[in-house]
Amino acid sequence: MNSVFEIIAQGFAAHVLPDGLSGDPIRDTARAFNMNHTVAGKKKPCRLTYGWAVIKASGAVCQIDIVAPGVRGGDARQWSEAFADELGHFEEPAVFITFTKSTVNLDNVFATYDPRVARICGPDKCDTFDATAEPTKESTPAHRKIHAHMRKLKQG
Repeated sequence: MNSVFEIIAQGFAAHVLPDGLSGDPIRDTARAFNMNHTVAGKKKPCRLTYGWAVIKASGAVCQIDIVAPGVRGGDARQWSEAFADELGHFEEPAVFITFTKSTVNLDNVFATYDPRVARICGPDKCDTFDATAEPTKESTPAHRKIHAHMRKLKQG
């Protein structure tokens, strides 16, 4: 089973690092998350300062329109819609991450290996919940939002 950093290195960093992978997945992840990226419609490369990504070893999808082979950028869905869709059709370990102007703290980056232990990562925290279970009043806002979109997906 791949570690979270191996997943990110294979599915994201390998496609965005101009000089390729270093062989150190943690270093490659840090570089990929903190570097400037070519973004469609922008004159200058920019950092990942907004939006979300779903990263699997087989590739990545991002809200920000990153121009890189192997990365599908420009997904207009809200993070909760994209994460619900992926969790509802779960096939391989994935990293669910949101970006803000803050630097991503690698201590808060985890992979989801099973939707019953979904991990939604952000720069300063990681929410963990059972995406197959109904939210309760103690559930995190992320769990409630994702579950509402999963319910819509099931209804068609």
